[in-house]
Amino acid sequence: LSLGIPVEELQDRITAREYQSWKRYKMVVGPFGMERVDYSTASIVQAIHELSNTIIAVNTGKMPEQQLTLEDFLLRFKRIVEDLETEKQEVNNIKALLARYGGYKN
Repeated sequence: LSLGIPVEELQDRITAREYQSWKRYKMVVGPFGMERVDYSTASIVQAIHELSNTIIAVNTGKMPEQQLTLEDFLLRFKRIVEDLETEKQEVNNIKALLARYGGYKN
């Protein structure tokens, strides 16, 4: 979608080697892309936090007063204009690579 090329057209152009590379990439970032990595990381941190609270409770007999939610462990940041410009540049770089090696035409 970001490249402005129909999937069918990309499937006709992609090499087996490049396809395998994208499959490995998807294994690393998951099915939702890097946008969702913050949630999986927050889930891990939350689980560690809850485990440490359980250990403390077992040893002291006191449960923590406040339970934290997943949102408490998420990174909080705002998207800024420079990020959008960087994304546009990355898309342009990919288009240039496709034009050079894959026959993409603007």
